[in-house]
Amino acid sequence: TIVNNNIPGHFYAFDALDEGGHIVDGAQIHSNLNEILSDSRDVNYHSLGYFTFLDRDTWAECRAELEYNNGDLLRVIDSSILVLCLDDYPVAKSSQSAA
Repeated sequence: TIVNNNIPGHFYAFDALDEGGHIVDGAQIHSNLNEILSDSRDVNYHSLGYFTFLDRDTWAECRAELEYNNGDLLRVIDSSILVLCLDDYPVAKSSQSAA
């Protein structure tokens, strides 16, 4: 599952494993990421991500309601081997170099 925070509110998914259970070629992953980054859709102001700031019980209630119409999408996110967040925020340079 990929979260592109340059276009908030959209989730993306692609298979990182082939039919044989092997990791797909790096060029394919790179191509998939480039396609995600080139998405020009508008911000989704009604995204699943906005519910995550809620307390646990309220979030559980919201999720139960979302599963009625969006269960398949939630299962894609739940079954992901990882979630990668693509942020476009500058990172301050550290005065300490990595060892």
